[in-house]
Amino acid sequence: MWFTTDERNVLCHQALERWQRSERLRARSAEARQRAELLCRRAGSTIRRSEAVVDRAGAVIGEAETLIQGSGHAAAIEHLADRAISRWRGTPDRVATLEGGYALVASGEAGDLTRMQQSVGMSVGSVFGASDAGTALGLAIAIQPDLAVIDAKMELADGVDMALALPLYAPRTRALVLTDDRLRAAQVRVVGFDTEARHISDAALGAWIAYAAA
Repeated sequence: MWFTTDERNVLCHQALERWQRSERLRARSAEARQRAELLCRRAGSTIRRSEAVVDRAGAVIGEAETLIQGSGHAAAIEHLADRAISRWRGTPDRVATLEGGYALVASGEAGDLTRMQQSVGMSVGSVFGASDAGTALGLAIAIQPDLAVIDAKMELADGVDMALALPLYAPRTRALVLTDDRLRAAQVRVVGFDTEARHISDAALGAWIAYAAA
């Protein structure tokens, strides 16, 4: 069953609030880290206290960066996510005119992305594609897709990490994560998502959509 327009709007509002809170936490954590580093340089006898400040700042960063923790492309991910959000935020009529459900397809391989978008589009009314983790996350926040197909191979960040952020920013989206790594697949299944091998066939993808949409 696809989300109603009202359900999608509520989910989008909640996700935007979480994203804005995350941005505020990132800004605060950066300030705290700068103060901590300054204390470390000046401290001398109070070095332990300054290190504790660094630890607290790191904890805030960990809370804020659900997706981008450990990524060297944090700023790019945030920028692309913000750009995708701003494109759709404030345009509920545009989204509401689309019928038959919404799907997000994300893959860093252009051929697979195009093929899967076409395949998903045979069953779902509107399909949005993304090749990088930032755009995919921004679309998930702004559009609240009914279904998402996330390839582990993406630009800027691992697709599995992006998928693991969905329960926070798109809590009712059903997701299929494509990965050949058994350990990463187990992580995905823990949060309630389905997994398949990368380069999934169109037939298998259609079967999952029928199951997930039932």
